[in-house]
Amino acid sequence: MTREDWESVATEPDNKLDLGYQLSEWEQFEALDDTDQLIFLPSSEAQLEDAAFVVAADDSIVDLNSQC
Repeated sequence: MTREDWESVATEPDNKLDLGYQLSEWEQFEALDDTDQLIFLPSSEAQLEDAAFVVAADDSIVDLNSQC
């Protein structure tokens, strides 16, 4: 997406139509090493095979159910 494309997008763009995002379901798991780390993996095995994963710091995670 070029700067001009980005600037022409609506203030509240549609994630799929305007930005090309594709939503997917992810599952949350606790790490098995007794730390507070969480692991997020896609629900779809096909996405898992595509090496889809997220690495994030603790302060980057927000519970949208309680924050919105």
